[in-house]
Amino acid sequence: MYGKDGDGHGRIVIFERDQPEFPGLIFEAPLEIPKSEGGEGPKIYRPNQTRQRMPGKLFYLVLLDTASSIEEPAVKDFDFFLQNLIVE
Repeated sequence: MYGKDGDGHGRIVIFERDQPEFPGLIFEAPLEIPKSEGGEGPKIYRPNQTRQRMPGKLFYLVLLDTASSIEEPAVKDFDFFLQNLIVE
């Protein structure tokens, strides 16, 4: 697959953490406000679904897939990324 760039080299780092105390959602989607039925006074809108994380440990996988021709700088970047990774 890498041809003239040499063999492929991969590195995988997998780690886990306990469930957060307040497991909010990082991935959220905007919702449109429903159309008003008219009339005066306050309006109450309720979401039609509640999104929550599944309970339990969280697992993370970080993968580096690189050609041997650029392995050294790629590994440095990979290590830099891991050292500066913030898991909330």
